[in-house]
Amino acid sequence: NIKHGGLFVLDAYGGYESFSVITESRNLDGFTYLWDTEKYNPITGEVLNHIHFRFPDGSELRKAFTYDWRLWTLAEIQETLIEAGFVRPAVYWEGTVKKTGEGDGVFRRKTVGEACGGWIAYIVAEKPVSGKQKLTATSKSAAKRPARRSAR
Repeated sequence: NIKHGGLFVLDAYGGYESFSVITESRNLDGFTYLWDTEKYNPITGEVLNHIHFRFPDGSELRKAFTYDWRLWTLAEIQETLIEAGFVRPAVYWEGTVKKTGEGDGVFRRKTVGEACGGWIAYIVAEKPVSGKQKLTATSKSAAKRPARRSAR
């Protein structure tokens, strides 16, 4: 249970590559990390991801981790937090190293993100101190946002 006045923090990822069947590799010290999107269903938002590891001796650890989940947008997460009774949801967006285009590990509160191939963000929301705490301007606008119409 989160105490009243406590914070709920979660991480999220996205970007247009998140919706693509793709394998992304990153060479790290002593091994290669592979993020594998095996499948994505645009109707349900369900995605199947795996993490694999490749080592200098040629050996591999396939499917070390598997994630079979729904890929939520930041807007959906914020709206769901408000519906669950949290207030003041805020997005902390990771900055970018201009030279490499990689994330810099520094997260700042933002209201506008970059439409890029991949991004990482944190969402922070507060559990109200009491049931009488009012929605903030940010959470009010998210709560009043009309539902998106489905494609016909």
